[in-house]
Amino acid sequence: MEVLCEEKDCKEEATTRYQWPWGDEGIVCDGHRGHMVQLAQQLGRDVAFTPLHTTTPAAAPTESPELRLAKAKLLEQEQLLHEQAQTIADLRAEFARSVRAGRFAAQVDSDVEAPTASTDPAESHHATPSPPTKPQRSR
Repeated sequence: MEVLCEEKDCKEEATTRYQWPWGDEGIVCDGHRGHMVQLAQQLGRDVAFTPLHTTTPAAAPTESPELRLAKAKLLEQEQLLHEQAQTIADLRAEFARSVRAGRFAAQVDSDVEAPTASTDPAESHHATPSPPTKPQRSR
């Protein structure tokens, strides 16, 4: 269906919608659009134009080999990250089960020796080291 220009005695196809700041609006052909622009300049006003028919968008650019390679690497890294996150979740669950079962606490107690407190004054100097001294130069 062809929409015609609204200007008097024009039989051309309308291509543009226009709107003046004061609200008047309509549709015109390309030739009358030029007249509207001239009139707007003479009046010192602006007129807004929008196309009636949407044009077909430009085809998306094809991906370069570098972009495809980068996307493949990203996908690979995301998969690896997902696998590592799953491993961490599995280990945390196993640890929680061990703690609940009491196995982990007993194992830790047997692996760590409790420090013995000595009351012997001869051994007390070993407990806290003295600050290092400067060697004396011989003259």
